[in-house]
Amino acid sequence: MREWQEATLRSIVSVAKDLVEGTDGERTRTEMMLLATVAHNDWLSLGGIEGDWSSHAIEHELSGKYADLPHGTGLAIVMPAWMKYVYKTHPERFAAFAHNVFSVIPTSDVTVDAYEGIKQVEAFLTTIGMPTSLQAANLAAEGFEEMAKNATLYGPIGDLEQLHDKDIIQILTLAQK
Repeated sequence: MREWQEATLRSIVSVAKDLVEGTDGERTRTEMMLLATVAHNDWLSLGGIEGDWSSHAIEHELSGKYADLPHGTGLAIVMPAWMKYVYKTHPERFAAFAHNVFSVIPTSDVTVDAYEGIKQVEAFLTTIGMPTSLQAANLAAEGFEEMAKNATLYGPIGDLEQLHDKDIIQILTLAQK
């Protein structure tokens, strides 16, 4: 199942680049709509391979504070920071993502490979015109404690790693620049 998840992400990256480059014919838009359907209807969770949605919970707090911030833009800000915060606990998983989604050439150090994958995510998001930091989105870096408290109102969030208030504050701090 993980291969299906990775193939979907590879396709999203490819099609998004085509859309940004102006190759937005009917086929390209149709592909993106199909990929969005696959990504959002739980097909990729079949077989018991769940995703970690903590970045979404953190983003909901961000777009709750900044009412004009679209969800996707908020995710472009939060996701790389979240990845930087949790990848060292699961470097093999992030390295596999880097190898299989962004074609990062494996080295002898999975931590290096994992971080290169995170850099590739940031580069991709920048290429399609998305900000990858609060600063790039012209948003004030404030209210982290309140956002963290709200995100964990019912307890820690995250499946890959359980995140508490202090963790979310660190992720939002990483998202500043």
